[in-house]
Amino acid sequence: MRLKNHPLKLLLVIVFAFSAAHSQSDIAIVESIDDTRCTYKAQHTCTTQKKKKTHEKCDTWHIDKARDVGANTILITDESSTESRRPHYDGTYKTIRTTNIVASYYLCSGKLTEENAPALTEEPPVSSAPKSTTPPASIEERLIRLQSLYKKGLITEAEYKHKRSAILSEL
Repeated sequence: MRLKNHPLKLLLVIVFAFSAAHSQSDIAIVESIDDTRCTYKAQHTCTTQKKKKTHEKCDTWHIDKARDVGANTILITDESSTESRRPHYDGTYKTIRTTNIVASYYLCSGKLTEENAPALTEEPPVSSAPKSTTPPASIEERLIRLQSLYKKGLITEAEYKHKRSAILSEL
């Protein structure tokens, strides 16, 4: 069966493509979350071994996952890469780079705009302003803030335990 011989199928394909393209725009990838407007939904990790367009692939993947859990906002929480070597058929070794991008999904009330949900960019803008001179939060302050996020349900127990152990390892 060819699509051009079946106008109804062609129309369905066009409508589906339009709705898929339109529905991706209703989910925002942001740099921070407003606790008063947003409810935590889930967290997932995108794993890829692509060398190019890693972020594009994972952004699309996270948008699909966010849609599945009923979220409209994505916060990238962690990104890591590992390299491993495996033998190649010609006797050499091939380096495999695996990238993991972890994101939390939120349902935020109100319309998302650039003011309240700035889009995540590949590289942060370079600022000519001097760095803040305020000292970083103490370990105690960070643990208290982390516990507060956990009690509010903004992070999972696994996220809480992972981040808590990372903070305590700095002692």
